[in-house]
Amino acid sequence: MGTLKVNNLQKRDGTALITDGVPTTTLLSHAALRSAGVGSVLLNTTTITSSTATATIDSSILTSDYDGYDVFIGGVSPVTDSTNFQMKVSYDNGSSFFTDGFGGGSYNRLDNTSTAAIAQVTGATQDIPAFTHGNADYKEKSDLHLCFYNTKEAGVRARLFMQHRNANTYHYGVDYFLYFNDNQIMNHLTFLYASGNISTAVIKVYGRT
Repeated sequence: MGTLKVNNLQKRDGTALITDGVPTTTLLSHAALRSAGVGSVLLNTTTITSSTATATIDSSILTSDYDGYDVFIGGVSPVTDSTNFQMKVSYDNGSSFFTDGFGGGSYNRLDNTSTAAIAQVTGATQDIPAFTHGNADYKEKSDLHLCFYNTKEAGVRARLFMQHRNANTYHYGVDYFLYFNDNQIMNHLTFLYASGNISTAVIKVYGRT
């Protein structure tokens, strides 16, 4: 399949969005993209290829400019086998964290008709979700989509979708919900494993206008 290359894209009103050139000159800034109403703007990409204790998304990325955020975490796996992936949310760029958290949902096993609720998690550090991640081979990686809603308001409301191969080699689809009741506005996320470090992951953050 070939690639179509263009110098600009024309909007419905006849004006053009310049797509070629150096990012600091002719490419549109995040602010210009928001103003143009594109709907979703890629804000940051983090690639982890070796043992890393935590991955963070800080207040330079999570700002009041957006109504919500989508965080895609692809191919995440732990250094330590059979451990839960976790998240903490901060309102002061990682110095303090939300504490009044709740999480729960359900899963479907994709190779049969099994379905069940996932145990509720409470407190500051949330399993996302309470499912162990394995590292036995290349297949034991998980793909997550976290959707954060109304992030200009106090509290945290999020939904998580995950496709996952568990340490027992079964494949799962997960639908999970998260809520923090603290009267603060989030501006920082920390991802980690309950035991050991992150081995691999690609984390992309999109802002929704």
